[in-house]
Amino acid sequence: MNSPNNVNSPMFAVDLAVLRDMLGDDLKAADKFIRRYMEHSSRQIVELGAALEARDWRTMTVTAHKLKSSSRMVGALGLGKQCEALEDQSMATVNKPGAAVLEQLSATHRLVCADLEQILSEGQL
Repeated sequence: MNSPNNVNSPMFAVDLAVLRDMLGDDLKAADKFIRRYMEHSSRQIVELGAALEARDWRTMTVTAHKLKSSSRMVGALGLGKQCEALEDQSMATVNKPGAAVLEQLSATHRLVCADLEQILSEGQL
């Protein structure tokens, strides 16, 4: 059943199985890891916006790559996929990413962070 209260539901932006595989049973370490991800990834979203505004494609590529990797580690596979597309676009010689791409990525990031907050608050690990 797809319920907003079921973190294994496809309605959620985080695959809890990936998160559990990565973090195991150490709830204290998991809490720290998730909170650190949310803090760092939020800064990376801001960095991506600044890079887009400055048309600094190298910074955008590097930052998208970092965000892709860390997002996949916490089970945010959809966000990781979007980061991969952004990374590819920012390396391309034509059709560079625009504001709409970054807005969608930011929206997905907000969903991921909301899911992670819910996972932490409900003790879902």
